[in-house]
Amino acid sequence: YRAYLLGLATVPIASLWLDFRSVQKWYAILGATFLPMLALVLLILNRRAVVGDQLRNRWFTVAGLVLTLVLFLWYGWSDLSSRF
Repeated sequence: YRAYLLGLATVPIASLWLDFRSVQKWYAILGATFLPMLALVLLILNRRAVVGDQLRNRWFTVAGLVLTLVLFLWYGWSDLSSRF
């Protein structure tokens, strides 16, 4: 998490030495990784040993988090496969 925040804070500083388009692209890529990373962390923390039975997410919340991960993975895979 701290590395993500550090990257989010320091990528715009790179615009002093690089062109604006490349900095904007890397900032967008870094920002787009937040949602699937958050979904993955919430799925990992949704265990009985961590939060207990009362605080676990319901099935539709888990389904939404899994759907978020699947959509991001599918879009990333399709984008990478079309480039190569």
